[in-house]
Amino acid sequence: MKTMTSCGKQAAETGRQSNPPAPISRLCLDIETFSSENLQKTGVYRYAESPDFTVLLVGYSLNGGPVRVVKLAAGAILPTEWDNNIL
Repeated sequence: MKTMTSCGKQAAETGRQSNPPAPISRLCLDIETFSSENLQKTGVYRYAESPDFTVLLVGYSLNGGPVRVVKLAAGAILPTEWDNNIL
């Protein structure tokens, strides 16, 4: 990702790293999706219900830590830290 969210800027400026065992108190999330439906013209429900709707990638920062990007469209899977803390 070429842009950095406010969470990413904060982490970069302070140099803070999140500890995986620590409870998640702050989550910054950016989800990039694709659909052949035009979101502005059809609305979110038709966009998301399209047969070709897919989540391409998820960018996130936990507790002000570094921004991480998971490229789901390339076969990556969400990290295990999501299992008990987010999902």
